[in-house]
Amino acid sequence: MRKTIIVIGLLGVASLTACKGGGSGNISQKWEVVYDNTARDSAFNAQIKGVDTMTAFPPDFIDMKAELAKMKPDSISTLPPEVVEMLKIEDLATLKAKIKENLMEGKKQQDSLEAKRAVIYDFQKNGVLKMYASDMPDQMVDTSTKYTADVKAKKLFLFANQAVVKGGEMANDTITFDILHLSGDSLSLKVDPKSKGVSGPSMKPMAFRLYKEEKKK
Repeated sequence: MRKTIIVIGLLGVASLTACKGGGSGNISQKWEVVYDNTARDSAFNAQIKGVDTMTAFPPDFIDMKAELAKMKPDSISTLPPEVVEMLKIEDLATLKAKIKENLMEGKKQQDSLEAKRAVIYDFQKNGVLKMYASDMPDQMVDTSTKYTADVKAKKLFLFANQAVVKGGEMANDTITFDILHLSGDSLSLKVDPKSKGVSGPSMKPMAFRLYKEEKKK
């Protein structure tokens, strides 16, 4: 349960009172995760720069080429064709171009997926937090978490849905979030660093906007 909460990364019926300093709103609605791709884009740019400044074949690449050379044809046939093709490259400029092409294609696919898929946090009135992807509402559904909220105190509490999670330490964990902002169309949460089971560097706030489902034609 904790993994699900933290990664998407990463409870009774909610109070509907106003959140001081953050407007007023109802938590018990469907909220769409708003991605902050700053870190991802920075990492991507760093990867591209690393390829551009490459002056020799990476040691791992050289080792893999050597392993390929020792393999028999029937063993090579079990490898992905694109891997074999790349390992047969002998020119550094060609390798760099291929790596950049793969990086660009991966980013394009990720951007396309995010454009058509919203991650939804449905804080249901029965106290269950239902998490799912908008393009697969009947699949990839997680109802292992419940919630309670004290909007006046700006606190949200997530814990295991005992009807789904059975036994183990995680079943008894409660993770506390600070409600940084709540209005009619936006929500911002951040894990309380003092919450049980939370460790490591401080996590960035999670931002949401009110999810508006497309009307079926």
